[in-house]
Amino acid sequence: MSVTVRPYRRAGWQVDVQIRLPNGDRYRERRVLTHSKSAAHRWGQDRERHLLQHGPGAPKKEVPTLAEFAPRFLDGHTRANRQKPSGIATTTGGDPCRLRKATVIGIAWNANSTGVYIANTRAA
Repeated sequence: MSVTVRPYRRAGWQVDVQIRLPNGDRYRERRVLTHSKSAAHRWGQDRERHLLQHGPGAPKKEVPTLAEFAPRFLDGHTRANRQKPSGIATTTGGDPCRLRKATVIGIAWNANSTGVYIANTRAA
């Protein structure tokens, strides 16, 4: 369990808090503060105490995979905007599984800014 304060290259101080959780795992948190060095050290000690009492926050949500996102995109964007079938076919490339097969999605505005298109780019 330690709190290290070091100067940050742009401005302020970097506070590095390292603790060992009750289950044996190590946890590290770094933050840049623009206060004085003593205030940054005091914040680090308070943060260390808070982490020991309450533990680190809940882990972040996972990002959905492309296969999970494709149907939601079609329902939430193309069909919700009441695009005609030819517009939906353009978005999916005529293949409803196209979004799942693509390795890279390029989302950009059309030249006339009427909607979104998805480029079908596959890894060779």
